[in-house]
This record gives sequence, C-alpha cells and structure tokens, in this order.
Amino acid sequence: LPGLALNYALPLCFYMPHYSGFLAASCAQHKKLAYIRRSNDERIALQHNSKDVWILEVVSVAFRDFGVEFNHTPVMLRHFGSGK
Repeated sequence: LPGLALNYALPLCFYMPHYSGFLAASCAQHKKLAYIRRSNDERIALQHNSKDVWILEVVSVAFRDFGVEFNHTPVMLRHFGSGK
C-alpha cells in the first residue's frame, strides 16, 4: 500500500512463529549475538521479556522525517536493553 509506513524509534518485539520464539539478546555487553528465545510451554513462550525488545532506527538522514517504508528505507535494529 502506498504511504503505509512504520514509525521509527518505537519498541518492537519480533515473534517468529516457525520457531515459536522471539528474537532476543542479552543485556550483558560481553555477549554479542542475538538468539531465538524459545520455550516448550506455549504460555511461557508468548510472555514478553525485556530481552525481546528492539528499536527500529533509520540509518540515512534523508529518510528520518518520513517514517519507515517497506523495502525502501534503510534501517537498523538496536537492542533496547543493551544498546547493541
């Protein structure tokens, strides 16, 4: 849809249904890699966790005033808890 865009700098959680888990990362600075946080118990797996929160940031200054448009705006994911 033309004009449909996400706002940036809002907290997001990314659920991956094919893995039944959330994209997560540690808040410890020495742990660098993101991982999929999974659980065999569906009730626990769907509970939010502070390690699952990410911020969508626009990479290019040219796009900062227009929001994030799918397949058009260069973005970066930053982990909320660690800033990585």
